[in-house]
Amino acid sequence: MVEFDHMVSNQRKWMLYLLGFFILGFILTPYRNAFLGLFFGGVISLINLFLLHAQGKKFAKAVIGEGNFMMIGPFLRLLIVCATLFLAYKFANTVLFWSMVIGLVTSYFVMIGDVFMRSLLEVKNQK
Repeated sequence: MVEFDHMVSNQRKWMLYLLGFFILGFILTPYRNAFLGLFFGGVISLINLFLLHAQGKKFAKAVIGEGNFMMIGPFLRLLIVCATLFLAYKFANTVLFWSMVIGLVTSYFVMIGDVFMRSLLEVKNQK
């Protein structure tokens, strides 16, 4: 469980770094619509990441027998994504739709990057 908590904190840290990068891009570049979409998609992606980690922790507790597990997480995350895409479509002149979609998947890029970095560190430590 300690490794899971360490993984969660690393992924949240990297998501916050990316959100900061998106804010800097919004402030410093003329591509405001694109970075605004990336930022809002990234915020929703961070919320979905929080929900995914909470669901993983509940599942782990259910496996070791400390609680029960009800699986409504994927439906809630899908509902949040659909509402976000609806808002992006409604405010298409303010936010770029495709940048919002890319922002929504940033948490998956962060998870893949975290797994890749962990595997590289394990290989390096075994040598």
